[in-house]
Amino acid sequence: MAKELSIFVDERGDRGGKARYYLLTLVFHDQAESITEVVAGYEARFAREGRW
Repeated sequence: MAKELSIFVDERGDRGGKARYYLLTLVFHDQAESITEVVAGYEARFAREGRW
């Protein structure tokens, strides 16, 4: 069975040079392995901390 790799990219900041920082996030996910539990834990932490 062939593996399927997903790549998610997110960027934040000002590319015009006005912001001091520029953030680039890359997430690589092997679709053969579930990340449901990890994501649920991450979301629960944000909910507890009142970020959502």
